Amino acid sequence: GINAEYGGVVSTGPCISNPQQEVLDKVVLNWKAPRIARNAAFPRMQILFPAHCMGRVIDHLCRNHAWENAACFVARASFSISKASKERKSFWSYMCWLSNAFEVYSILDFIQKQTPEATPSSPSSSPSSERTPFNFFLLMRQMLDVLLEDLYKPLLSIVKVDLEKIAVRALLEEAEKRRRKTTSNALPLLTSTLTSSPTASPLLGSPALSHEGPKGVETLIEAIDEKLQYMNLYFIHDTLRSYFIDVVMHWINSCILNQLLLRKDCCSFNKATDLRYNVQQLEKYSKTNGHSTAAVFLQPLVQATQLLTLPKDSNHYLPIINDVCFLLNPAQIHKLLSNYQCADFEERISSALLSDIAENIKSTDILLCDSTEPNFFVSSLNPVTSIENTFPVNMVNHSDPSSFFFKKKKKKTKS
Repeated sequence: GINAEYGGVVSTGPCISNPQQEVLDKVVLNWKAPRIARNAAFPRMQILFPAHCMGRVIDHLCRNHAWENAACFVARASFSISKASKERKSFWSYMCWLSNAFEVYSILDFIQKQTPEATPSSPSSSPSSERTPFNFFLLMRQMLDVLLEDLYKPLLSIVKVDLEKIAVRALLEEAEKRRRKTTSNALPLLTSTLTSSPTASPLLGSPALSHEGPKGVETLIEAIDEKLQYMNLYFIHDTLRSYFIDVVMHWINSCILNQLLLRKDCCSFNKATDLRYNVQQLEKYSKTNGHSTAAVFLQPLVQATQLLTLPKDSNHYLPIINDVCFLLNPAQIHKLLSNYQCADFEERISSALLSDIAENIKSTDILLCDSTEPNFFVSSLNPVTSIENTFPVNMVNHSDPSSFFFKKKKKKTKS
């Protein structure tokens, strides 16, 4: 993290001046991230003014060719932001500072493009010296990369706890409850249908036996969509939102697939059918919201549901299973088939099929899925054309710069 990797820069770097330190003390440490309701919206600069305040300091130092001082300021700012966020451990704090850190990253890119000495083709950026403007900008980018990761991982951990509970309940348990309720009501409704209309065929359009997809997945989709709405309200960049969807789908795949591998009560034809419907709704939601790549992370789970619905009564089906379940290793395929509970209308799983699959298991095959997040990288930045100046330039004389944006409520005096 920043504390360990850039502690040397913070402690041994050049001293920053009092006004610059005042920015860190009054903006970073004293500023409280606003908690936004879903039906409200704050102006963009009310959320991102700390980023532009720090951007003006970086720009001032770079204009005066104080590259080392600018790198030291970014290091101390990153250290302060990371420390303040970890102390508060708030969803809103992580969300707000993540948006500001990404904005600082974009402002830094804007400043570098406006600085001729910091371009790779500049004579001052020759590889003969390490203390070049270009290398100092590269160091500042690396520090902000670490800061983004330090802010994003705790935020994802907070979201993960909520979504994993909802995912298991929505994708596995709610579908089973609905199926049991439908089965218990099917016989009375079927009798009523035959009595009221003898010519009606219950198998051809009877409302009593018409299958409706399990709706528990809607709860999970609403929870994911709620987090994305908060990201929009905090002006978090599309790159971070796309990465969030990728991570969520990766979590869901790992969590539910591990449930299938560990629980025999989850492996049946009916549950696989319901689960496949739920996964299709998640894929549809991802593609509808412009995150088509997120559906890729659900493919191992899709193949697991296909495996549970394929014929399994002969080892002649092994080539088909291998073609369909190419993302699952032999250990996972064997475990899913071992957990499978055959219905009364199904043929029993062939012991020869299980034996053939077991022979292909390698010592390196991992049974349970890893829930580690995919690698994060910044692919695009916010379009910055200028550094905003919607706050006092001289902040030394103001004890709380956030008071310019967050008006304190006056206490009512008793008459």
